[in-house]
Amino acid sequence: MSFKLQIKFFGLCAFVPNTKLDKSMRVFLIDARAPGVASSGVHHVSHVPAIKFSLADLVLSENQPFFLIQSNSENSSSRGQWTFNGDDLEIRVNGKVLPQDSLKVLDTKDKKNFYLVPSTKNIYPEIGGLAVKEECFLEEETLNTVGIAARLQLTTGSIGTNPTEYISTDEYYFAPSPSTNKHKQKIASCTMYEVEIDSNEVEIFSKRTKQSLVFSPQNGEKLELSISNIPPEGLEAVKMDDPENTIDFELAYLIAKQYPSIPRIPARSAIGPEYPKPLLCASIIYNPDPNA
Repeated sequence: MSFKLQIKFFGLCAFVPNTKLDKSMRVFLIDARAPGVASSGVHHVSHVPAIKFSLADLVLSENQPFFLIQSNSENSSSRGQWTFNGDDLEIRVNGKVLPQDSLKVLDTKDKKNFYLVPSTKNIYPEIGGLAVKEECFLEEETLNTVGIAARLQLTTGSIGTNPTEYISTDEYYFAPSPSTNKHKQKIASCTMYEVEIDSNEVEIFSKRTKQSLVFSPQNGEKLELSISNIPPEGLEAVKMDDPENTIDFELAYLIAKQYPSIPRIPARSAIGPEYPKPLLCASIIYNPDPNA
């Protein structure tokens, strides 16, 4: 049996491609659980780093971590949520990690263009973009100490965005920017990873706790998971002092090798309807790194 694994990433996620094209990519969830105050003096909103899943797809096992169960009248299927705490994650099949060197990054030629996620090369073109801290890749490093709530390496399959949802209707520029930087773009608030699993089960394993969740799609064809780093339920659309500026985007720079002296954030170039909700915490693409 085989099935398609689909993982959607939401919120404060930093993507670092490998310098070798299509080899692999690291995904870092920024630790924004007690984020503090923005440069403008506005308080950031706390974020919850977690994986969410349908309980119908969960295979019960003895080595499961503690997770929450969410149920409401609008959804007939109950969902689970495993909250991360500095977890170094792996996608495993039959006890082994997925193979290397075959991750396809969908680009401008594809409708699922990965580069709808803001890139530091476009945000800071005058310095060639931003790199992440070297400590982010160390195996022995406690991830919490370098501002990471969870880490995952993607090594095969494809990564892009969803062309039918979670893409802004308006273009954003990055403020405050020098007059020479005219870059504007639509922004995807969801990144989508897909891979074929040649088995009837897949495991999300934490190297920190040696625990895992095992899944098998109820429909036998596709398993949908979401890894998110967003405010708690009910706080997603907290109105900020300036609703045209996505202040929480500053938190994406917490793992930068050199924190920018002026943290630039997405800002709408024209007032328009918010879609699908305020972009409180879009993801970011850092410069490629050979350790990614």
